[in-house]
Amino acid sequence: MRWIIEGMDVDATRAKVLNRGILRQRGMSDNAIAAAVAGGTLERIHRDAYVVGADWTGAYPEERHLMQVIGVAARLRSSDIVFVGASAVVAHGLPLYNTWPKRVHVAAPAGDGRVHADRLVARHEVTIAAEDTMELFGIPCTTLDRTVFDLIRSLSFDAAVACADAALRRIAWDERTRTYHERAAARWKAAMRHRVDAARGARGIRQARRVIEFADGRAQLPLESVSRVRLTEIGFAAPRLQVPVPDPWGGFFSVDFGMDDAHAWGESDGKTKYHELAVVRGATPRDVFQAEKEREDWIRGTTGRPLARWGMQHIQTPTALARRLAAFHISPPR
Repeated sequence: MRWIIEGMDVDATRAKVLNRGILRQRGMSDNAIAAAVAGGTLERIHRDAYVVGADWTGAYPEERHLMQVIGVAARLRSSDIVFVGASAVVAHGLPLYNTWPKRVHVAAPAGDGRVHADRLVARHEVTIAAEDTMELFGIPCTTLDRTVFDLIRSLSFDAAVACADAALRRIAWDERTRTYHERAAARWKAAMRHRVDAARGARGIRQARRVIEFADGRAQLPLESVSRVRLTEIGFAAPRLQVPVPDPWGGFFSVDFGMDDAHAWGESDGKTKYHELAVVRGATPRDVFQAEKEREDWIRGTTGRPLARWGMQHIQTPTALARRLAAFHISPPR
C-alpha cells in the first residue's frame, strides 16, 4: 500500500529519516552530528532520528510530521502503542490543512485519559479498540474511519472538511474512470454517523455531524474542500463538483465547481495542476496557458455562464472569495 499526497511519497519520506548509526556509517562522529544540528544542516526530529536540513525545510507540513512519526516509530518498545490524531492522519496520507502539529501523538492503554507530553511526543493514556487499529508502513495507527472521526471533532471546520473529503475520495472516487460511487460514499457516511451517535455527548460531536453531511469525495485537494466551505458561507448553494461539460471533440471538460444557483462556473487554481499538464504533454507553460484560455472560452461560450478562477489566497476568508467572485460578476442569488 502506497499513498501519495500532494507530491509526498511515504516510502521516499521514510528514506529521508536517518538514525545515528546511519550517520556514523557516513563518517560523522557524535560531535559532528551535534555540530550539524547546531548549524542547521541536520534537523533532529526525535531522540535518535535526524533529517537533512534541506529536506526538512523543503517539505510540506504533512511530510514533516510524517518524518517525526517515522522517527518515533523506530524507537517504539511496546506493541500496545498506537499513533493517533494528526499523527495517524499523515500515516494515512490525508491532509492537515492549516494545521501544524507540535508533537507526535500516541495512545497507550490505561483508560484514565491523561496526556503525558514532552517536547516531541504526547502520550494519551486511552485504550483504542482493536478493530480501530491497523498497521501502515510498519506504523501502528488508528484505522481510516477512526482517524477521521477523531480529527473532525478536534480540528477547525476547514481542516476537518479537507480531511473528511480526502478520506471519502479514497473510498468512493475511481481515478481511472473518474467516477464517483454514490453507494460507497453513502455507506461510509452511514458508518461515520453510527460512530457519532455512539459517542453522543463527547467533545466536538456537533461539528462531526456537520462535517460528515458536508463531506464530498469529489473534492480533489484541500483548496477545493475549503472553497466549498467558503462558497456556502458566502451564501451559495452547495456546488456540484467535477462537472462534465461537452468539449469540441466529443469528450468532456471537467469543471471544478458548478454554481448552479448563480448560473456560473468556478475553478480552483492549483498551479501544480497546470505544471503537471505541461510535463505530461511535453508542452511549455505558454502552451498550457493558451490551451486553458481556449478551454475556458469554449465553456463560457457554449454554456452562457461566467467562469471565475481563484487560488489559495482567495479562500482565507469568505470576504476575500466574495470579492474575487464579484470581479467576475458572480454573486449569490440570496
